[in-house]
Amino acid sequence: MVKNMVCDTNIWLVRAGKNGEYEDYFINEKIVGIPFNLGKEVIFTDDYRELKRFIQKNNLDLKTPQLTSKVFTITSRMKIGDYVLIPSKKKHNEYYIGIIKSDCTYSPDNCIMPFRRSVSFSPSMISKESFEYNTRNSLGSLLSIFKIPANEKLLMMLNSIITK
Repeated sequence: MVKNMVCDTNIWLVRAGKNGEYEDYFINEKIVGIPFNLGKEVIFTDDYRELKRFIQKNNLDLKTPQLTSKVFTITSRMKIGDYVLIPSKKKHNEYYIGIIKSDCTYSPDNCIMPFRRSVSFSPSMISKESFEYNTRNSLGSLLSIFKIPANEKLLMMLNSIITK
């Protein structure tokens, strides 16, 4: 079973805002998301170039490559059953752990987090020191949303915490 998890399950790090300002919102609302409002109409596509053209065509005053990457990740790359880690600003070097429970939804009327996915969070957190050296280095990336390389040991550790 775990061998299939390595092939099928991703681990994502999602920062709760530049300075952790959405940390409580993510945990209380049981979501992960990105705070970009693209207006009333948005496309969900598995084609990165198509999404980029849509964003450029609509003359959005946002940095197109970074925005496209974030929107594409939350709408198309993340999947139900994937793990998410959210670094805590309140508890230094601690991470919330969750499992994605829904497809991405987009609600332009939600001014805080229009793009979102439901997440089931573990009541336990995990310390940065619990991760292997290479994973700890990945966690230090400045990107706001990215995939962490998965391996059998890491997936088993996360699964054991989530199922407590």
